[in-house]
Amino acid sequence: MPRMKQKRNTKSHRVSARITAQCHNLLAEMSSVTGQSTSAIIEQAIANCHPTVTASNQRPWLLLKKSGLINAGRADRDLSSNYKSALTESLKIKRKARS
Repeated sequence: MPRMKQKRNTKSHRVSARITAQCHNLLAEMSSVTGQSTSAIIEQAIANCHPTVTASNQRPWLLLKKSGLINAGRADRDLSSNYKSALTESLKIKRKARS
């Protein structure tokens, strides 16, 4: 698990949460195995979980742009407004090539 680096002047905040007995036992086991405090374990869990949670809330357009699918192809700038005629021409060329 990656460790979060705590800045020297970082102000800490107290958090109170209700957890199930099973979750409490898992937390105690993690603390025992790693030697870390409950606070450190929770901080790491948040740091590990945050990218996944925030990525799912991004706009689809941004996700596609980050993936490289947007702007991946080449076409005329006005293709979105004249795609029917462009498709018709493309199919005519394809049919002639098959003949």
